Amino acid sequence: MKKLARLIIPVSLFAVANSCAAFTPEEVDAISNPLQMYVFASVVIIAVVTNVVVFNAARRMKGGVFGTALNYFGIGMATVLVGFVVNNIFSTTTQQVVQILTNALFIVGYIAMAFAATKLSNAIKGN
Repeated sequence: MKKLARLIIPVSLFAVANSCAAFTPEEVDAISNPLQMYVFASVVIIAVVTNVVVFNAARRMKGGVFGTALNYFGIGMATVLVGFVVNNIFSTTTQQVVQILTNALFIVGYIAMAFAATKLSNAIKGN
C-alpha cells in the first residue's frame, strides 16, 4: 500500500498544482516540472518492468501459440514505449518529425498487439 501511495501522491499533487488557482504561475512551474519528470520516469520504469515480465513469460512458454502471442504483445508494448519516450524527450525539437515518428511507432506497436490478439483468438476458437 505504501508503494501505491508513493505513486499516487505525486500524481495527485501534480493535478492539484495544475488546477489550483491559489498558486502563482512561478509556484506551479516549480512544482510541476519535478512532478512531470517523476511521472515520466514512473511510466518508463513500469513499462520496462511490464515488458520484461511479458518477454520472460513468452520465453518460458518455449514457443507455441501463446508464447508467440506474448512475444507480439511485448514487441507492440516496447514499440509504443519507444514512441512515448521519443515524444517526451524530443518534443522541444522539430515537432513535425517527432510527431510523425511517434505516430509511426504507435501504429506499428498497435498492429503488433492486434496481431497477437488475433493469434490468441484463433487459438481459443481452434483455428
